Amino acid sequence: MPALRIVDRYLFRQMVGGYLLVVVALVTIMSLENVSRLTAAIIDTDSPVLLLVRLMSTLVPEYLGIAIPVATYLATAMAVRRLSLAGEWQIFEATGLSPARMMMMPMTLALLSAGAQLTIRLDVQPVGERTLDRLLSEVRRGLHGMTFKPGEIVAVDALTTVFAERPADAAPGTLANVIIRHRKDVATAERATVTRDVAGGIGFTLWNGTLVEHRSDGHFRTLTFARYSMNLPAAQAAARRRSAADRNDRLRLAELLPLVRAEAGTHGVAEPATAALLARLQSAAFCLMLPWFGFAFGVPPKRQAGGAALLLGVILIVINLRSTAFVERNLSSVPILSALAHQALWAAITVAVFKGSRHFGPGWIDEALARGAQRLVALLRIPRHALGMDRDGVTLAGRPAPHRS
Repeated sequence: MPALRIVDRYLFRQMVGGYLLVVVALVTIMSLENVSRLTAAIIDTDSPVLLLVRLMSTLVPEYLGIAIPVATYLATAMAVRRLSLAGEWQIFEATGLSPARMMMMPMTLALLSAGAQLTIRLDVQPVGERTLDRLLSEVRRGLHGMTFKPGEIVAVDALTTVFAERPADAAPGTLANVIIRHRKDVATAERATVTRDVAGGIGFTLWNGTLVEHRSDGHFRTLTFARYSMNLPAAQAAARRRSAADRNDRLRLAELLPLVRAEAGTHGVAEPATAALLARLQSAAFCLMLPWFGFAFGVPPKRQAGGAALLLGVILIVINLRSTAFVERNLSSVPILSALAHQALWAAITVAVFKGSRHFGPGWIDEALARGAQRLVALLRIPRHALGMDRDGVTLAGRPAPHRS
């Protein structure tokens, strides 16, 4: 027993480093991918760097929901691959350890991943989604600073347009050479500041300018001022319509369960809340299958490096993520049946892949992929005579037949 515990600790150390590395790398890559899009939305806010950090932090739970399954698979596959190439995995098998026994530590890591995935998908990710929506809504309403690009006319609301310049060294909310048209009144000023209240209303304070005021009798009155304040009420933003699946993505477990109970008595209609809950449960359950994929895809062929099967495993994870979302959004009228069928399909794939590795030997998937690639290359190498060409590549069509004596 002490020897087995030593082997378990050794296997766990082989996996945990790669697991953390994959999680950090994937979250970083996916975060950097969205930096340009988020930066474009907040470029003219008062504190763009701080706001960018807040926006990116709200996306981390979503990225973790993708990174955790990939890390669970790759940590197992790469550990098995390293041990196989070093001959240590074969030594473990020679001592009488069964594959199921050697999978104890990978399954322990998978259980921890499933628990983390369940926590993230049920509670943490919905909070991140709602926080992201709120921050972007605040940016659009101007609560983090108004966006005025030099040389452009900005429609503040249905009745107000603004033309202004942004001095290079100006403080946030400070404008120069301002022209504001509100209804039929026009105000110009050398300098102005713009603020937002908590309700989304806009306040302009103008210095050293002129106001052309439209009077009720149809005439205009011109006023020169040292300081002039103009307050605009908050515009009513149009409500963004979301699908039921998108709305449920923003609900925590405690908020989702009442909807699931309400759908329990319905028949023949869509049950999006039930489908959403089952999709989150499936994402955690799938983590328990990934060590077996890692075992089957990680062991290289004998006397070969292999490695193509590792990519196949990642592709299968992506397919699972896509198919889970498809079942949730398109088969919500029969959520329980479709979720069970979907999970049974992936369980069957897992069993087939693992049994194939035991039946055909280590690295059989790499060998099958190599044979398939060779056949494809052979098919692409079409003989020239099949194309009606001679050895020099000159077409034979239209040439006279050779003279026979």
